[in-house]
Amino acid sequence: MCIRDSINTGFVTLGNGSSDSITFTAGVTAEAPSSVNVAGSVKASNTATITLGDSGTGISVTANATIGDTSTGNITLGGDATLADGVTLTLGRTGTTNTISTQDIVGTASSSVSNLTISTNSTTTINGNIGTDFGTIQLYGTATTFIGTVSTLNFIHLRNTATFKNNVTVSSSKYIKMMASSTMIVATASSAADITINARVHAEHQNNSSTLQITNTGSGDDSTVFSGANGITNVQTIDVDQDTWFNTPISTVAVIDVAAGKTASFYKDVAATNINAHNNAVLNFIQTDTHTVSSAINNSDSGTVTVSVYNSVNQEAPSAVTFSSATIEATTLNIGKQYYGGHAIFTHSDGLEVATINVIGGSLINVEDLSLIHI
Repeated sequence: MCIRDSINTGFVTLGNGSSDSITFTAGVTAEAPSSVNVAGSVKASNTATITLGDSGTGISVTANATIGDTSTGNITLGGDATLADGVTLTLGRTGTTNTISTQDIVGTASSSVSNLTISTNSTTTINGNIGTDFGTIQLYGTATTFIGTVSTLNFIHLRNTATFKNNVTVSSSKYIKMMASSTMIVATASSAADITINARVHAEHQNNSSTLQITNTGSGDDSTVFSGANGITNVQTIDVDQDTWFNTPISTVAVIDVAAGKTASFYKDVAATNINAHNNAVLNFIQTDTHTVSSAINNSDSGTVTVSVYNSVNQEAPSAVTFSSATIEATTLNIGKQYYGGHAIFTHSDGLEVATINVIGGSLINVEDLSLIHI
């Protein structure tokens, strides 16, 4: 069924309430009216497709709605979708194989948050942004890609693979919850750019085969930044395949794997069991205040690994970074850098064996503020 309005002034209503159900036996295309209102179940028979809205036709979800339901054809929301207060939009259904594509999905700036559930055994691409008084995002889909920004006041439940190609913000009291064997990928959409994940990332259980992978983002000042106040916790593996700044604590993580030639910078406590650094990897421990590193630092390729410890602000006495592991397999250890002091304390009774140790003082930092202490 094709629904058109040549002057783009009318609207189409598909369901008035959450209990309504409409089935289009040959599918439906509604992309010319000025607005499409959706409530209840909107589905097509078998593999017939559903296309709602376009660049000039928005979608208003007026009550709880499921688009696709048991149908297996492609689902396209070509226009931006606005959800009424307290409404949950469900795309697809678990066990179906809909390929889903949307634009912006936003809530209504008012009292109650709106929610999104994605359920499909195929792929979903959110080409726009998610935000504005948004609540829970449930991801049952096999592979979901977020091209735009994501901002939510509640949890993001990640069960399979989700790729975030732009900034993510989750309320500090909530987090991205990774279920067993799930994968969270952070990767830019095209050219190198900053991506900030301002969210706690937390796996449901330790050692649950969850993976956080940072890849195909910028480098240097265009790195990925994790800045959630409550850290990265319980994730089994963090794969650092691109330069990344961790301005968040890391705990109960099994492995941080830093790829060859990449840089991982840590600004808070690090309590991963192992940091595996490959050839020419750089590990920066940058103190804004006193913190600890209990992780073993392993030279995975028996190549060159550089560890640097320095203060984040110049012209001030540095706070200490305390390393407690017996394994520090760096080939070069730098304490301080030009204009930035550094203070490292190694507390393990085995001491420290490093080929080259450079104690570097900036011209504005007194050398007494730069100390390498073996205990």
